[in-house]
Amino acid sequence: MSVQRLPNGRWKARIYTPDGRQLTKTFTRKIDARAWEDDQRRLIRQNEWVDPRAGDIRLGRWLDEVEASKLNLSPATKATRRYLRAHFAELEEWPIGKLTAEQLQRWVADKSQHLAPATVHKLAVILSEALRLAVARGKLARSPWIEIELPRVGQPEHRYLTEPEVWGLYEAMEPRYRPLILLGAYGGLRPGEAAAAQWTDLDGRNLLVRGTKTAKARRTVRLPPFVVDHLAEHRRQYPHVTLILHNRAGRPVDLNHLRQRQWRQAVDGSVGEPMRMHDLRHTHVALLIARGMHPKGISDRLGHSSIRTTMDTYGHLFEAAEADIIDGLGISQSATSFLK
Repeated sequence: MSVQRLPNGRWKARIYTPDGRQLTKTFTRKIDARAWEDDQRRLIRQNEWVDPRAGDIRLGRWLDEVEASKLNLSPATKATRRYLRAHFAELEEWPIGKLTAEQLQRWVADKSQHLAPATVHKLAVILSEALRLAVARGKLARSPWIEIELPRVGQPEHRYLTEPEVWGLYEAMEPRYRPLILLGAYGGLRPGEAAAAQWTDLDGRNLLVRGTKTAKARRTVRLPPFVVDHLAEHRRQYPHVTLILHNRAGRPVDLNHLRQRQWRQAVDGSVGEPMRMHDLRHTHVALLIARGMHPKGISDRLGHSSIRTTMDTYGHLFEAAEADIIDGLGISQSATSFLK
């Protein structure tokens, strides 16, 4: 029998790994030692055995490896993930093989006391994905991310600015960052898309949008003449940069840094909270709907994967616009009858 009783009364179980090494583990009860042996041999037979030493890698180092293997991330997404990484500090020195579901649930509960629910969900995505990859790459036999309860995220309210409000926000922004307002409110670009836009992408009034979310996100958007005029003036002020939206060094903006250092002050000094950068895109849609643009045209302009996405997000605006049109029918006839 491979199970042996030790002088101290404990029981030592022993197996041979697929590469011929002997692996031992001690238990208080003989039945537990035998159960461990049986389980390890079953995993070896089924080609599912994982060397427990592989789980010795620290979570911080594993997150670094996972991040380095990621392809096709936009600069904005990379910046967001760098910002979120700071919230893993208390877990980074833990070996991934020793993380437990109970420990992870306590960590989530602690983060939920200090962070917005949406932020906790983003952290959960990063961590659960890293642990899933650890299983796929032979670091773990199974992920400890099991039945983890996350805080409930309410549906965020969209903010739709009027055109005077758009220009109030525009004036409140530091001049070098004003293209964010123009490209969002009058081009429908996502903040990350605006941050990636280059002057070579602008051909007359047509702007090539280098979207990365879906195949349809890469598209060409036609800009209003006054937006092109404002951009031309902006380029004259900052002539030696390749990016339309750039930081003081002429390099890509860190949207999280911009949000903290410039966006909030501009919002507080103009339209007031709540107002997210992405609400500029929502404002653009509201302006188009008010002018009677067809949903398909709006869907293409936004780079949505389908018109259903557009309707699911903005259907209530189309309904309100339709109600205004219906309510306006017959007004001229009623006026004529009244004058008679």
